[in-house]
Amino acid sequence: MPRIAVLFPGQGAQEVGMGRDLIGRDPLLDDLLELASAQVGVDLAKLARSGPARELAMTKALQPLLCALCLGLYRRLESAGLKPLAFAGHSLGELPALAAAGFCDDRTAVELAVLRGRLMEAQANQRSGAMIAVSPMGFEEAQALCGNRPESVLAVAAVNGPTQVTLSGDAGAIDTLVGRLRNRPKQARSPATTNELENAPGAQRECLAKAWSEASRVAAEGHSPSELQVTVLRVSGAWHSEHMREAVEPLRRAVEDAGLREGTFPMVFNRDGRGRTDAAEVPRLLAGQLTSPVRFDLVVAEFMRQGVTDYIEVGPGKVLRGLVRLSCNDPAVRIHNVTDLRAVARCVEEIGA
Repeated sequence: MPRIAVLFPGQGAQEVGMGRDLIGRDPLLDDLLELASAQVGVDLAKLARSGPARELAMTKALQPLLCALCLGLYRRLESAGLKPLAFAGHSLGELPALAAAGFCDDRTAVELAVLRGRLMEAQANQRSGAMIAVSPMGFEEAQALCGNRPESVLAVAAVNGPTQVTLSGDAGAIDTLVGRLRNRPKQARSPATTNELENAPGAQRECLAKAWSEASRVAAEGHSPSELQVTVLRVSGAWHSEHMREAVEPLRRAVEDAGLREGTFPMVFNRDGRGRTDAAEVPRLLAGQLTSPVRFDLVVAEFMRQGVTDYIEVGPGKVLRGLVRLSCNDPAVRIHNVTDLRAVARCVEEIGA
């Protein structure tokens, strides 16, 4: 019997044409898109089908659109008899995960995505922000780089695996950091430190140690001392940093007022990599995520601890496939991508749901 974890991607996974085979043919998805379009003031079905890419990337439109599309695809898997073990999402992906895990209905998740996108875009318009992805680099090294900077914002936005982090903050601070990193001499570096392992949740420590050990081995077999790869991300704001501070409390109140119920399945949260069905802490976790790192490394470590055999990434793109493999390179573990109806059928056949 496969042990299945369902994952939902976040902002950045989008592409023009996504959902083309579902939009206009799936009553659930069409209802969700109509709901969100009315609140956003944009025809989201048309935007998904035809773009343009610049408008598709608008945070206030993209977040509810991605949430709705992910849920439309997942409900097709569910109706085919898929029996997951647990759910998780990356950043925005936590909202479709919330509904799929049974904490709320789909319309509530999309309405929360509308609010989240609106709040985040408003904050991004207040300050010029930027983000970069850096590899190979671990969490503590990234934290040390950010340091204590009262004059500017610079923070770890995501830990995607033992050797990849995302940094976020003031555009000027990020630009200066990019120059420093690209001009830094090559040096041997470890993906993790003893402190990181000691501070990890007890049940996840063994899985994290295994992932980090494997990352170190791969680095040693490759180019060592290693050269940093620094990628400037195409984003409109400094997500998961203090730039989003004013969005936290309005989102927390909205999630609290949404009347969440106990989850039918556990959801593993970005804040701490712990699975929950109790809804009591969910408002704090979802809202606090806006200014805290996405600990996707801990999410995967928790699924490894649970013995997950199959990961299903539901939504456009294949970003999470690569992130899972940063921590889990067990060839027996399968990763399935469900981006359209054909992929739904293929996934069901491969898993034997």
